[in-house]
Amino acid sequence: MSDKVCGYIYIIESASTGKYYLGSTIDPDNRLMEHNSGESPSTRNKGPWFFVAIIEFETIVDARRTEQWLKRMHRKEVVDMIIDKSFDWSSETKFVKYLL
Repeated sequence: MSDKVCGYIYIIESASTGKYYLGSTIDPDNRLMEHNSGESPSTRNKGPWFFVAIIEFETIVDARRTEQWLKRMHRKEVVDMIIDKSFDWSSETKFVKYLL
């Protein structure tokens, strides 16, 4: 049995503004609850938020590394491709699967 904890990248959308937020976590459902309860300064007072994509990685380290890489790209087109499941993950060997 492995001690590794899966990691996830998630994209949430604000129902009030239509804006997206991309993050990483080990517990997507709990993290969404934190966003909607105002515990995250970046998303406070901009919700309610709902998932538009959840992507599983082998470890949280892989998910966080990929999150930072994606945020450096800072392009709406990339987020749209991830949501549409048309993003090319071939360079991301730790990518496991889309969950949503």
